[in-house]
Amino acid sequence: MSSSRIMESFAQMIPPRAKVIRDGCVKRMDSADVVVGDVVLLKGGDRIPADIRILNASG
Repeated sequence: MSSSRIMESFAQMIPPRAKVIRDGCVKRMDSADVVVGDVVLLKGGDRIPADIRILNASG
C-alpha cells in the first residue's frame, strides 16, 4: 500500500464535525477548527476528531 493511500485512509477516519466546549459554550464545528484548549465532547462509538487527552470518562 502506498504512503498516499495510507494517509487517505487516516483522513477518512477523522469525523468531519466535532462537538466542543469553547468559551463556556457548546459548539459544533469542523474537526479542522478544533484548537488547543477546546474540550471535545464524545459519546460511545464516536470517532475522535483530534489528538486529545481524556479528562473525564464514565461508563
